[in-house]
Amino acid sequence: DPSKCADEISKADLASIVGNKRACEALQEVGVDVFVLVDNMEAIFAPEEREWEDGDDDDDESAEPKEKKLSFDDFTEVIYSLRGTNTATLKDILETRKIMQ
Repeated sequence: DPSKCADEISKADLASIVGNKRACEALQEVGVDVFVLVDNMEAIFAPEEREWEDGDDDDDESAEPKEKKLSFDDFTEVIYSLRGTNTATLKDILETRKIMQ
């Protein structure tokens, strides 16, 4: 039912999607490698450095990372970026390098 669609997609939502045989078949039809998607779920939903729930700027080790959710547009972009027909671009390499530093 489209009226029940979430505005944002969480890691739990994606886990439900990849646990559904028909959804996996649909993803594969558009060229998405479902195994790569599952392998990258942690990275896809990793919180940004500034997305912590403690509410203050102190380096509090007890702070928990805030659960990251994706808008439908961002989710669609991630899904399509995981299609097997996509090749790494210079932008991808530079973003990876920035993350690793």
